[in-house]
Amino acid sequence: MSRVKGKYWSQIVSLLLAVILWIYVSNEINPTTEQILNRVPLETRGLSANVAILEMPRAVDLRIQGPREKVQQVGIRAVEAYIDLSNAKTGEVSLPVRVAVPEGVTVVDISPREVTVRLEKVFEKQVPIRLKQTGKPARGYRLLDPVFDPVRVIIKGPGSLLNKVESAIVQVNFTGSKDGFHGKMPVQAVDKNGNVLDSNLVSIFPSRVEVFVPVVLDMPSRVVPVKPVLEGQPAPGYIVSNIVPELATVSVFGRADLVRSIDQVSTAPLNIAGANADIYQEAALVLPPGLKASAVTVKVLVKIVPENQ
Repeated sequence: MSRVKGKYWSQIVSLLLAVILWIYVSNEINPTTEQILNRVPLETRGLSANVAILEMPRAVDLRIQGPREKVQQVGIRAVEAYIDLSNAKTGEVSLPVRVAVPEGVTVVDISPREVTVRLEKVFEKQVPIRLKQTGKPARGYRLLDPVFDPVRVIIKGPGSLLNKVESAIVQVNFTGSKDGFHGKMPVQAVDKNGNVLDSNLVSIFPSRVEVFVPVVLDMPSRVVPVKPVLEGQPAPGYIVSNIVPELATVSVFGRADLVRSIDQVSTAPLNIAGANADIYQEAALVLPPGLKASAVTVKVLVKIVPENQ
């Protein structure tokens, strides 16, 4: 019996020694170590679409611990620090910072462990678009009034910020320009003093708009209506019910006497012979010699309907 007990205790001692040896060897080969991760981005979860963050810290510092081999492989991208806003109400709220780390690694310290966030309800408003010009066109040239599509945008954001928004701007550089500008440009929200609001706090819809700014010779000019000219007759039983030029007016410029002499600009003839449906065509603008216009062509919609409609 004593031999059995002796053998039993011998096995237990051997097992304990093996465990101690394994722990010792493991710590020698891959010891536990710590690492500090500074400026880990602080993210959010569960934020309602009707609530905006007005103020919050952007980063936290972490101290992590684990086997040296694993800890050395952990960078800022492998760690996620966040706050849960699922149940947060508007106003100032204090929330604990939560951290997700790779398996086998533990978080020893978070600085700060709790952050204060200011939340506000989201509102929206429509504002007009303005051009912010940078640079000057070539000598002897000037800008005409800009055209935007759309002419207004919707801005969403915290109520306290939205109250400051007066308009939206697009910025275009005209340094040395002779040809004008046409393209899509980003929109920025500005207050009454022209200060641009933080794009992280407000959203603009659409965020880019179509911009057309004619650049013309710096001569006398005037705005005159566009007169579409038709050629031919619709098919029997059909009539022209309406004529709609895409541009109702254009600016003409040139010598003062020539500008004074013109009261409208006609298009090249649009052929509607035999038409039994609407026609949508682009036509050239016809100008007297010595005059130029802010557009070269204009699209025209000719409405064709049955005679008895």
